[in-house]
Amino acid sequence: MLYFAIVFIFSGAGAFSKDYSFPEMTKAFHNNEKAIRDLKTYYNSIVPKGKTINIVFDTKKRLNNFDIYSYSNNEQIILYSLIADMDLDLKDANTKDKIMDSIFNSLGWNKNTIKTLKEKLDKADCIGIENGEPSYLL
Repeated sequence: MLYFAIVFIFSGAGAFSKDYSFPEMTKAFHNNEKAIRDLKTYYNSIVPKGKTINIVFDTKKRLNNFDIYSYSNNEQIILYSLIADMDLDLKDANTKDKIMDSIFNSLGWNKNTIKTLKEKLDKADCIGIENGEPSYLL
């Protein structure tokens, strides 16, 4: 599990354009371990049971990708798969924001939930996360 977390931290930061050694990845993980554990604990607490959610930000305040999966008979079912391209500070709601707000509400989330998640991702030096075992960090 440690290996997956380390690999995915670097994948979000352009790691595949540079070869990182295992010691470099391990050091980066240990430098961010507390923030990563805090991020994972928070994320697991907000994701509804029975759902897998992949969320990725592309810039400081833009939600880029948002996928929600469910499982039935060990088969993955995609509930939503959106390229959100949503600014977290928008004051005027447009159609896409209303759709995203509706999806967030169905999860028990709101924009503050997303902002808190983004802050925790920043502290862990990540741009995205997917819950599960193992959890994936980007």
